Amino acid sequence: EPTARPATSPRSRSAAGLIAKSARLRHHVRGASFAPRPFLFLRSPITAAVRSKNIEYIAGVDHIRAFASLLVVFHHSFWQFHRRWEPPGLTNDTWITTSNPLWSLIIETHIVVTMFFVLSGFMFSLVGAGREIRYLPFMRNRVLRVFPVYLAILFFGMAVFPERVSWVGFIASATILGNSLTALNLWPVSTTFWTVAVELQFYLIFPFLNTFLNREGARPLL
Repeated sequence: EPTARPATSPRSRSAAGLIAKSARLRHHVRGASFAPRPFLFLRSPITAAVRSKNIEYIAGVDHIRAFASLLVVFHHSFWQFHRRWEPPGLTNDTWITTSNPLWSLIIETHIVVTMFFVLSGFMFSLVGAGREIRYLPFMRNRVLRVFPVYLAILFFGMAVFPERVSWVGFIASATILGNSLTALNLWPVSTTFWTVAVELQFYLIFPFLNTFLNREGARPLL
């Protein structure tokens, strides 16, 4: 989790008020034997090991993540069924297109990846509301969270396809340029490397964006 230091601002007071009001509505409903809880059947115990230290657990976010994950599985299964993952992979010539808007919802399910980015930005903005994000501890935590698994997959792909490895490509892929044209093409191992690159690029600027949001609010950015 991002390392944060409390501060005071209109945005922090507003966020704190919303959180407090939500907690009162959820836990202190008077005149009823229970409080309405949508998706109650999806709830599971949250252990101390995975509970956030900065904000309260929001079950609805996990529900959205679960739905988006199922759409990602469906998307990959759809393209695999149509054998579009085979070399040369997805290109302008192999991409399935349609003029039917309902059918396009099935074809374009890859857009749920954007949903994950939006959810990440939402959660980070909650954590940083009214707080000063210390840059170096924040980046250390992010690197330790992302890079071990990412580098393991990268080296696995390099071992499987050594003929595709170059120093320039390795440096690009091992840093934050995995979504650039110079990154290693280790398809199909590297098909998701671009998402990690976008994530790391966001981490680089988030502490500065958070400081600006706390100081000026969201309107100037919009």
